[in-house]
Amino acid sequence: MGYSELQLILAEAVIRGWIIGNANTYYLNGIQAALQFSDYNSTYSAADIQDYLGQASIALAPGTEIRQIITQKYISMFMNVGWEPFYEYLRTGFPTFEVTGSGIVNQVNGVNAVPKRWMYPLDEYTNNATNVQNAVSRQYPAGDNINGTMWLLQQ
Repeated sequence: MGYSELQLILAEAVIRGWIIGNANTYYLNGIQAALQFSDYNSTYSAADIQDYLGQASIALAPGTEIRQIITQKYISMFMNVGWEPFYEYLRTGFPTFEVTGSGIVNQVNGVNAVPKRWMYPLDEYTNNATNVQNAVSRQYPAGDNINGTMWLLQQ
């Protein structure tokens, strides 16, 4: 876990009331650290980072803090930490992905949608069929479908 991710986690924790602290400070520290980390070729200066942080659209706004924090966390982790940003999306619903284009092949009740989970791999069915079928039937009555809500997110 990098420093930027830690700072954004702390910002979310403050907003959710899990810890006491200054969410804005953690949030801005997280964004700044992410920008500094991703600046491999010294493409932007410290002034560029401050200009970005100073934008009105970046400032935490009441009622949208979690969306803003998770969106910045997604940006900071993009192409950097594997599938974690997708799991954050599943956990929070942020960032909001555009799914209205014609290239979207996944649908739920005829409406384009972001998948909610991976299906079990085919080799699992080949090598462990009985246990996989039992697990699927317990968790997903409609079958092993990418739109089923994984147990961790079920209420």
